[in-house]
Amino acid sequence: MQKSYFHWLRVLIIIILILGIYFRFINIDRKVYWHDEIITSVRIAGYTKENFSDILKKSGVIDSENLQQYLNIDSNKTFISTINSLATENPEQVPIYFVLLRWWVKLFDNSIGVIRSFSAVISLLVFPCIYWLCRELFNKSLVGEIAIALTAISPILVLYAQEARGYSLFAVTVLLSTIVLFRAMRIQTKRSWLIYTASLILNLYTNLFFLSIVMGHGLYVLLVEKLRLTKRLKAYLLASFLGFLIFLPWIIAIVSDYEDTAFISQTTPFLTLATRWFINLGFTFLDIQIGSSERLFDVRNVALDNNALLNLNTVWPYLLGLILVLILYSIYSVCQHQPKEVSLLILTFILITPINMVISDLMSGGQRSSIARYLIPSYLGIYLCIAYLLTNKLTNFTEKLWFKASPFKGIIKKNFHD
Repeated sequence: MQKSYFHWLRVLIIIILILGIYFRFINIDRKVYWHDEIITSVRIAGYTKENFSDILKKSGVIDSENLQQYLNIDSNKTFISTINSLATENPEQVPIYFVLLRWWVKLFDNSIGVIRSFSAVISLLVFPCIYWLCRELFNKSLVGEIAIALTAISPILVLYAQEARGYSLFAVTVLLSTIVLFRAMRIQTKRSWLIYTASLILNLYTNLFFLSIVMGHGLYVLLVEKLRLTKRLKAYLLASFLGFLIFLPWIIAIVSDYEDTAFISQTTPFLTLATRWFINLGFTFLDIQIGSSERLFDVRNVALDNNALLNLNTVWPYLLGLILVLILYSIYSVCQHQPKEVSLLILTFILITPINMVISDLMSGGQRSSIARYLIPSYLGIYLCIAYLLTNKLTNFTEKLWFKASPFKGIIKKNFHD
């Protein structure tokens, strides 16, 4: 009976996975190619602001025909042009995604569908990565399978799988670095720590928000080693030092030219931030803004007005409350039933990024912590916890069903009490 039950559960997981893949590619070329995606195209083409200033001086307005020439890759420009344009004008955008996307576009073409399909294809790597991480942490295949199902239909992961931006690649590399850290802590070989060093370099050149993950990894190792300078802590420190040493050229570029965008640094009332934090939890399973005319993930400076998403006359605040309870209970379940090496890794995975952003927003102003896409590592950590919780509940449920249906339950019960 148990085997039959889990057989149908796995069939359901496969169906959900197929739907998730379908959602990532359907109508990928029909959605509006918005501002940030245009910037992506300009960067992979290797152009700079000076190029735009030239045509702005001539016409004052960039029409579609003039703009198109800056979205096509010029044969006179190379991937070095792409790296240079980022380093000198947008150092907060690290280069690996743009270089890979440039190669992808040159291999195929520069249509909207092709450009976005790179993110969609990369997003598929989340599935084997999160399955692998679950096997490392919990040693149960079902946890990994349920985690695949959760990430397959995750609203935020599906959304950014269809955009010409680097967040799908970020999700994959964050999972990989966490896997190799956990393995390095377990097997403690030079090769495993070298692989972790390589993963650090890959992540640092993929997304600057990985700096929070590095902090989380460091805190995790410190707590596991009980603040003692052990062999594992020394290996972690050496790996981190080498990783940042190779990242040093980009650090210099950041220090020289980095400026917060007006959107990120915009002062936002605390009540609006708190409201957005609550709403962001909902993106684990649903996009409550389908009932709003506002742009997805936009942040308002007016909190809880008559049109607010958290109006108590709507169903949304109650659904968000249920999601919050589920998230907290799943985290509690992991902390209660898993060794500290596992629970601490997941806790730092979930908490470090939002804590850093909340502190930054409260101390210096801004709204980083309200932007859901910056919190992708936290969503992945939450999916790990929920997958573990669901596996435990389903396993216990099927065991009870099997016991009730077993013809030997009387004998088992008698022997148990004897």
